[in-house]
Amino acid sequence: MAFPEYSRTLGKIIVTDLKAVADRQLGNRPIYLILDEFNVFASAAIVDLIGKARSKGFCAVMAMQSLSDIEAACGPAVV
Repeated sequence: MAFPEYSRTLGKIIVTDLKAVADRQLGNRPIYLILDEFNVFASAAIVDLIGKARSKGFCAVMAMQSLSDIEAACGPAVV
């Protein structure tokens, strides 16, 4: 949390990598994504990833202080 811009950038890189993994995942066993402080790297891209990766066996757990944190960072559409 000391470097919020770095956290957002790193989050975007990880989301890109997870999309690549989801494309190759066959859905044989679940993959759990634990996303703590979700509001730091929340974006439309990660919401898209969560929606599409579900059919590949991904399960997402998102943690944040409140939904208003996500709304402040990304707007009501992401909430």
